[in-house]
Amino acid sequence: MSYINIKDEWKLLIGWFVFVILLLLFSCTSSSSGAIVIPHKVYPIYSITEPLGTIHRYRTKPFIIHNKRLELYCFVHGYPEVIIKLRTGKWRVRRWKH
Repeated sequence: MSYINIKDEWKLLIGWFVFVILLLLFSCTSSSSGAIVIPHKVYPIYSITEPLGTIHRYRTKPFIIHNKRLELYCFVHGYPEVIIKLRTGKWRVRRWKH
């Protein structure tokens, strides 16, 4: 007796539906919420806005003394940038090239 003449494709489909329903009904964890909680530290984000309105965000504070340059990774653009503070007090940010 083979399921009252049901084709093999339908047997496979019904088997997958039963498998998925069983997976959804039974959980695999013993925690109360069903999720693993991983504590993480929130890091401060420092930002620079250029005169034309371009925003740059960094994890460390850009601190430049006497017109020296500083290289930091920008989270907005996704690549390292060179930060230069001009004598006028404005910031100049360029893409880092090696």
